[in-house]
Amino acid sequence: MDDKTKFAIAKHVPLADQIKYVISEGWDSQYRKKHLKYGSVMEHLMNRLTEPYMPKKEYNGVPVPAATTGNTSALYYATQSAGVLLPAVTTSILSQLVALGAPQLPPNQRIVTQAELLQASEVAEGEPIPAAAPSVDVDLKNNRKFALILSFSDSLLAPVSFTDAVVPYVQGQLEAAANNATDAFIVNLMESGGTAAASIAAALSAFVGDLRTACWIGRPDTLASLQDAANPNIGPRGGVYKTLPAISSLAVPAGKLILQDATRIAVFDGPQMVDRSQEASIIMDTAPTIDMSATLHTFQQSMTALRIIKYADAKVIAAPQIITLAS
Repeated sequence: MDDKTKFAIAKHVPLADQIKYVISEGWDSQYRKKHLKYGSVMEHLMNRLTEPYMPKKEYNGVPVPAATTGNTSALYYATQSAGVLLPAVTTSILSQLVALGAPQLPPNQRIVTQAELLQASEVAEGEPIPAAAPSVDVDLKNNRKFALILSFSDSLLAPVSFTDAVVPYVQGQLEAAANNATDAFIVNLMESGGTAAASIAAALSAFVGDLRTACWIGRPDTLASLQDAANPNIGPRGGVYKTLPAISSLAVPAGKLILQDATRIAVFDGPQMVDRSQEASIIMDTAPTIDMSATLHTFQQSMTALRIIKYADAKVIAAPQIITLAS
């Protein structure tokens, strides 16, 4: 499958459906037809079936008792219950900036920017007229790629466990991994390109963007500490502080508060792609292997490896204010 096809799949096939297709690669057609609308991700992409419907043949043999967990327990995997307790996670900073109006640009696309507004001048009769023009600047030069391989037990991804509880769990793991990476990148970009401020008042005074389209970005506990009688609508989930929206993110360092003009940071919120292998040899960076240099053989250890790739990038146009709050 070439890159153009992969990007088309990532763009038009929801991540949850991508996960279903890669999980079900080894299933027979009956399981596929039972759980999926299309027989493959390409069929989903093309929005048509490639195989004709084959009616089931009538069976005239002697009936046998239905298999149950009691009489054939070896045929059954444990099913996944709904709901999984996971570590705390916050919504992607990238998606929240887009919702607040951040310009979305693909890599290598430029926009016209200028450092300050132009102003006409009074000109005396016979004097030359001054000239000025905005500069062509911002472009996202890299197709930044964030990726991770996660291994899951085959029993979790078995057909009998393929329920509405399993796919959201797998999708949540993959999306959280991708979002954690892009959030760390965005915060590091803002900190490295921002201006330090000793207080909120100093940050508002020195802000070089447009305060009307600015937003706060901070940890849940940091945002909660800002609540007072004058600002009752700010809290761990975000809200509004000094009439400006607040983004809650665990990626921001403790005690730091970022003031960023949401409309003056160019972003590329690219596609997410997921792939699968049951015959991979992987050097794991975390459990289940104790020795980090040991190789995990997915087929031998009855595991499935899922790989997620997220493309994203950003470039700061107006430098943010990085505030260190007093403890």
